[in-house]
Amino acid sequence: TEQSLVITPDKTYRGLKEIHAFFDAFLKGAESAFWDAFKIRTQIVDGNVAYLVWEAKPFVPMATDTLIVQNKKILTQTFTAFAN
Repeated sequence: TEQSLVITPDKTYRGLKEIHAFFDAFLKGAESAFWDAFKIRTQIVDGNVAYLVWEAKPFVPMATDTLIVQNKKILTQTFTAFAN
C-alpha cells in the first residue's frame, strides 16, 4: 500500500513507487547464478509476522527478512543481508 515500508540498513523505502524501485533494482542486479544458489534456511510465520533467513552463497552468505502483514498486504518489511 502507499503506507507500506521496506526498512533496510541503508534506507527506508516508503510507498509503492519507492518499494517498487528497490525491488526492481535488486532483481535486475542479481545474476542468474544468484537464483540458483538461493535457499530459504528458516521460515517462521506467527500470526501476522513472518520471519525468513535465507542465503545465496557465495553472493549472500545470510540474509533476513521480517514481514508484518495485515489484510493480505505487507505493511512493513525489514531486510538485512550479511556480508562475508
